[in-house]
Amino acid sequence: GISYKISSNDLSIYERGSLSYNLGVTRNALNLVFSEFYFGNIMLQLKAAMEHFHFYKALRSEFDPRHTEPNDQLYINYLINGVYDNLNRIDFPTSGQYFSFQYSLHTDNFVQLKNEIPLSVLKMNFYKPLPLTQKICITPRINARYVMNDSVPHMYRNLAGGRFDGHYLPQQISVQGSAGMEFLNNMVLSTDVTLYYNFTPKNYLYANINFTADSHHLHHLLEGKSYLGANLGYSYLSVAGPLRVELGYSSLSRRFHPYLSFGHYF
Repeated sequence: GISYKISSNDLSIYERGSLSYNLGVTRNALNLVFSEFYFGNIMLQLKAAMEHFHFYKALRSEFDPRHTEPNDQLYINYLINGVYDNLNRIDFPTSGQYFSFQYSLHTDNFVQLKNEIPLSVLKMNFYKPLPLTQKICITPRINARYVMNDSVPHMYRNLAGGRFDGHYLPQQISVQGSAGMEFLNNMVLSTDVTLYYNFTPKNYLYANINFTADSHHLHHLLEGKSYLGANLGYSYLSVAGPLRVELGYSSLSRRFHPYLSFGHYF
């Protein structure tokens, strides 16, 4: 099948909680699925994608306003996606597990990137709810993305921060309790544990602690930088979707961050 998506975002990029620069970008993505296979709870997909990035606002630092707008960029990419999902529900699942992976090759002429080998990226996400009692459940999660080349186009660098994975750009890794997005190094590992208490059928209290680490290479991950965070929240499951009220802190953004939302996130 073929799908097309256009999105336009005014991205604010932070560095340890301080605004570093803004980038206005319109992303056009054309996806061509060659093969898609379903077997029970398993999905495997092979596809090609054409991504065009148009920059309408300069990559401008508040400390260095001389930056000009980057040139538009076109990439032709090849991706393998896999998902295993047998969670019993979307919000606050109590059984099953979720695992996904994506391996992608990024080029600018179908076979190379800047006249060198294609950019290789591997991304994985896993979490599994573990019920402790009928009302209490704990969910560990691990999320990782590894960019295997030293030279990385700006739009494919690792981004971390915010409430949801892939909110502004597909490679964004969420960090509960953080505010804004930050560029990190080529290897990023994020792990967290969420404990929630279902004190009435539609009311939940929950707490999250998380750890994020990054480095230039996988084998240097233990020597890289690391960040801790925590998040406390309340949620009410309404017909229109969950109401969430949260307060979090992350050493990635170095400040407390309140969060309020209503409805389902797609």
